[in-house]
Amino acid sequence: MSQTRPLTGNCKRHWARGKIRYPETPADQPSQESNEGEILYIKSSLTGAAKYNNIVLPSEPADVVNFKFMHKHFPHDTTANQWFTESQFESYRRLGYHVIDEIQTSGQWKQF
Repeated sequence: MSQTRPLTGNCKRHWARGKIRYPETPADQPSQESNEGEILYIKSSLTGAAKYNNIVLPSEPADVVNFKFMHKHFPHDTTANQWFTESQFESYRRLGYHVIDEIQTSGQWKQF
């Protein structure tokens, strides 16, 4: 995933792009175009206001940032506790919406 910013601990982006090659291809056969693909890895993270390819991307919603100030593990809570409070659930939902909106704004979907 992208590196964090030293001062805030925020990530540079919510996503990372990569190329994948399926390992099922036998070693004695040459790699074929159909065995290669692209992956868009999305991670719940905070970035703050950011710039990507000269597109200014807004910071997370204020209520999500406020939830982070009150809960130090957000958005990386352990999955051991599956009983989220209403505010915790809503913060994850709003963050997810923000991340997908940012990916759409940056044009990442159009590249697939």
